[in-house]
Amino acid sequence: MKRIIYTLSVAIMAMACEKEEAFIGPSSCDQFCEFRVSEVLSHNQNDGVDFTNESVEFSAKFNNTANWKIIVEGQESGAIKTFSGSGRTIDPSITKWDGKADGKWFTEEDCNVSLVVDDYPDTISSSLTIMNKYDYDGIGTVINSFKNLLGVNAYGGVTTDQSIDIDGNGSFHMEGTETGGLWWMGGMALSPPGSYFTIPTTSPDQLYFNMYVYGTGSATTKLTVTFLEDENEDGTFDKATEDGWEKPTIIDWIGWKLISFPMSETTEMFENGHGNGNETKELDKIKMIEVQLFSNGTADPTPKALNVDYAVFTENGPL
Repeated sequence: MKRIIYTLSVAIMAMACEKEEAFIGPSSCDQFCEFRVSEVLSHNQNDGVDFTNESVEFSAKFNNTANWKIIVEGQESGAIKTFSGSGRTIDPSITKWDGKADGKWFTEEDCNVSLVVDDYPDTISSSLTIMNKYDYDGIGTVINSFKNLLGVNAYGGVTTDQSIDIDGNGSFHMEGTETGGLWWMGGMALSPPGSYFTIPTTSPDQLYFNMYVYGTGSATTKLTVTFLEDENEDGTFDKATEDGWEKPTIIDWIGWKLISFPMSETTEMFENGHGNGNETKELDKIKMIEVQLFSNGTADPTPKALNVDYAVFTENGPL
């Protein structure tokens, strides 16, 4: 009998000492509790933010796991910045905002801040004042901001457009109709203020070209950017003896989007008598940058159109 009692005691003690298994699966509250906001949407810049040296961090907490989205909208510019995620906590580390926009830029203005949660009918609102906007000029070498015609030689179906822009200063509009045969429909040539474009680095892997493009949703619209070198430094580009490097992009989206690429992704241009230089990228000798609209499809009576704005070189990554 003593042996039986001893054996049962040991078994009971062993069961008591077993480690509790970790809970797997959603909590009962996630499945059955009514959704509540336990800590309201807030941020760390209640007196306004100076994006030249500050950032904004948003936070909130819920009693349930939820899919959420924060939308910041400028009251004057109409610019938008969004953050999204899932969980019970909106962590400031994933909503830290440096002032950049998803498309059109913010200016010094008041902003509406909205928190939208899936399956929750109410929008949770806050506000934010931008005292100084983000300084895009401070992180790159501006090629052309299209504030005026300085340094721009337009040809074909190209016009200025004050109704659509990225920075509040107007943009350039290109438009044309495909008649068959992958036709060119217009473009522009950008010239440097001096002999050559100023660049932050001559490394093709580290030098990035950036430009905002407003698309109209046509998958047959193509934008090609070409960089023409003055290899013999005589002040002009000669396609019979010098290189041009190009990068095409299909513009199949609607609205503003930033295109960025390292110069290492450009390929030598051989069409129409080009491709006769030393076949070496000499980026400090870029004499001209051509921005041209093409159709990438068959004959189509629907006009192809886009806008371009704010071309800039950056080093070691996109704008």
